[in-house]
Amino acid sequence: MLHCERLQRSKIRQLSMLRANSFNVSGKVSILGRLRRPCHGRESSMSTTIRAAVLGDEALLVVLNGFVHELHVANRPEYFKPTRAEHVSAWFRSILQKSAGLIWIAEEDGVPVGYVLALLHEREENPFRSARRWCEIDQIAVDDKWRRRGIARMLVQRALTEIRRHGIREVEMSSWSFNEAAHHAFRRLGFAPQIIRFGLTLPE
Repeated sequence: MLHCERLQRSKIRQLSMLRANSFNVSGKVSILGRLRRPCHGRESSMSTTIRAAVLGDEALLVVLNGFVHELHVANRPEYFKPTRAEHVSAWFRSILQKSAGLIWIAEEDGVPVGYVLALLHEREENPFRSARRWCEIDQIAVDDKWRRRGIARMLVQRALTEIRRHGIREVEMSSWSFNEAAHHAFRRLGFAPQIIRFGLTLPE
């Protein structure tokens, strides 16, 4: 028990170091790797909190994004490419600076374990479509070691609560066809398929 308490205090110190560190990819991964190991015997006391991301969280989001981006690179390498931490960090920073970009981070006793990114859209009426305001849940990722604990559900529910406060009722999510686990999760959250997009690669 004493070991667990020391480990939890160490996690908080390491989290503070991670927020301040510059972008050494291998260093960040190793730090988060230590942070996200559950302390056995204390799992029942772990509490999940969902908080809004702020400027300064870019390093955390870069690492958490890797859990879902690596899946995409592995399954669709012709479409997705390996990323560079400084580029992804700059991208997240630009999202955090926009009122139309909303990000929430899930933490277990202060340890970041997942995030959700929502984008607010507005389209004027045109000859074919009515004017529309909607939200797209663009990214959601949970650390592999913390999956199947309801964290993704809590992230989405927090996003939906905030989206309603913006007066938006229509929410969309998209997923590649290979990601069947995500499809099942989306259905359990109440989402239903609306569009099926077909693709064809022409021979050279």
